[in-house]
Amino acid sequence: MQPATPLLEVRALARHYAGVAALRGVDLSAVAGEVHAVVGANGAGKSTLMNLLSGTVAPSAGEILIDGRPAGPLTPALAREIGIATVYQEFSLVPQLTVARNVFLGREPLKAGTARRLGAVDEARMVADTAALLQRHHLALDPQSVVEGLSVAQQQMVELARALAGSSRVLILDEPTAVLSLAEQRNLFEIIARLKADGLLILYVSHRLEEVLEVADRVTVLRDGALVATRPAAGLDLEELVTLMVGETGRHRAPPRPAGGEGRIELHYRRGDAEGRIRLDPGEIVGLGGLVGAGRTSLGRALCGLGRGDTEVSVRWDGETIQCNSPAAAMRAGFVYLTEDRKRDGLFANLDILTNTSAAALSQFARAGFLNRRRERRQCSELLQRMRLAARSLDMPVDQLSGGNQQKVVFGRALLRGPRLLVCDEPTRGVDIGAKAEIYDLLEELAGQGVAVLVISSEIEELLALTSRIVVMRDRRIVTELPTAETDEAAVLLAASGGPEGQMETKQ
Repeated sequence: MQPATPLLEVRALARHYAGVAALRGVDLSAVAGEVHAVVGANGAGKSTLMNLLSGTVAPSAGEILIDGRPAGPLTPALAREIGIATVYQEFSLVPQLTVARNVFLGREPLKAGTARRLGAVDEARMVADTAALLQRHHLALDPQSVVEGLSVAQQQMVELARALAGSSRVLILDEPTAVLSLAEQRNLFEIIARLKADGLLILYVSHRLEEVLEVADRVTVLRDGALVATRPAAGLDLEELVTLMVGETGRHRAPPRPAGGEGRIELHYRRGDAEGRIRLDPGEIVGLGGLVGAGRTSLGRALCGLGRGDTEVSVRWDGETIQCNSPAAAMRAGFVYLTEDRKRDGLFANLDILTNTSAAALSQFARAGFLNRRRERRQCSELLQRMRLAARSLDMPVDQLSGGNQQKVVFGRALLRGPRLLVCDEPTRGVDIGAKAEIYDLLEELAGQGVAVLVISSEIEELLALTSRIVVMRDRRIVTELPTAETDEAAVLLAASGGPEGQMETKQ
């Protein structure tokens, strides 16, 4: 039997950023009617490969072929034209518009005659075409529903419908189940099976390895920007897949953490029927690991009074119960949260460095209602100098700093509060290797001063480098706790993905 002709081929595809290879000479071949998964640890090159295929990024070398013919330099519009559609993890819908309007956004059918010249949209035809599309792919949506009133799973179906509205032949699904319940995941898998039967090639990108092995026909593994292997999913088990992703890693041993105090801290949380407990000591750095959507950020925010009301948290410190039901209460208790998104939630981009640093500690510089500007500037300057902030002046706008220096400003604001518990959510996201090392040193220094530190990170290597223990979450539950000195990257990934480690009871 002759092998099927590849619908999509990637030959020696590479992408470099400022001399750093994000993708290195990758080859990939996939056929119509196949679910082809692409997996790898963080930084493996999955997103770069998908960006190249969708035309949002140009390759530094190599080529992309469709039906054996070079596709040429791709743009998003050209990728759509040749049949490559992408459903991203982050939705790009317009919430105030209807399902039909979102599906045909930017290519709305126009009325005939004079009205067409005036750009009048044919609403009736657009609704009818949307209804036909939804029916064809068994997507249970009302074309005239307003998107902001839909559930997250329904909004994802709208994204999927928009991707299928053209003559799509290759469908890229980026972490498609990250925000879905188990029932919604099953529904998505049924849709994928029907699309596969219709002859679509589906490139499936996910950190959830169990579902990859369930839904995929073949799996391509990337590591450090390079191709490791392409294997039939039927011949893989979870442990072998993890080994391909992370390699034969040795054990990472964390240095002993300085003891910062006598009492233990107990963090209890409840969300729906999920509940759990984390213990840590003053002076200890504990990691919180898990995949996208595991519930790490929700827990971290709730600990500092930033929950949405669906996560209940209680804290006992030296046997005393501490209420953290609001940001003000958490700050009074000495609990400080460092956001994972400094640009959106962490910085006042139009204000200067000094204002950004002192914003959460103004009461420390005030007397009788008046702000002591000299004292504010002196303390902020001393703190930021200790953190080796690279800036001309504290008066320069914070948005003119590099990512690493912006992160130092966010840290500086937290340190001015004199935290007892510091929750760091992705503390080194978007910073260079030098700034990352300095942030690691800073966290070690804080622990040495008796601050309890909870680090939330998607980088397993970071957790292994910083922490004494790693608490792993999956589906909003704590599934295990791993002593860092006795674990490795593969064990953490297995626990987060639902492998053998993930079946263990939490060690308390």
